[in-house]
Amino acid sequence: MAVLGFVASVPLQAQAPIPEPARQRYVAVLAGVRDSLKTVLAASWDFGRDLKQAGPETVLARAAALRARCSAASRTVQRAPAALDGAYKGLAGTALRTKRDLKLAMQRVGVSLRQDCESGFADRGPGVRADSVRAWGPYRSQRIETAISNYETSARAFTDAIGARPDP
Repeated sequence: MAVLGFVASVPLQAQAPIPEPARQRYVAVLAGVRDSLKTVLAASWDFGRDLKQAGPETVLARAAALRARCSAASRTVQRAPAALDGAYKGLAGTALRTKRDLKLAMQRVGVSLRQDCESGFADRGPGVRADSVRAWGPYRSQRIETAISNYETSARAFTDAIGARPDP
């Protein structure tokens, strides 16, 4: 009963309204990340298109295009957490929790972009490179797409928590 009395006596931390300029900064940062990750998804789809019938030069060219998109997206994702932190310091409650989750999802996307894409589709490795990329590419692409999907879920939760509606 004493615990119940303690919990009832602690005031709930109310979420103050987020100023509109801060909300717009959050949306701008997330839109930049979203746009960059969409280019990765497009290149991933292109890579997997008719993969079994594509010639070795085509497979390697698509892998290089995907790697370039991942590299660019990785830089965008890497800068985003600091931009989120600089947008507004007054988050609390659900907004603060979802921001932490979002930053963790960004970190995981960054790791996937670097490991599964930049390294996984690199121009080096044993054996006949096109065959290796053809064999392992779908697995790596799926890991990248899963990380991006998880990021998108976290981004939606955060924008919902701050009352923002990002552009489609």
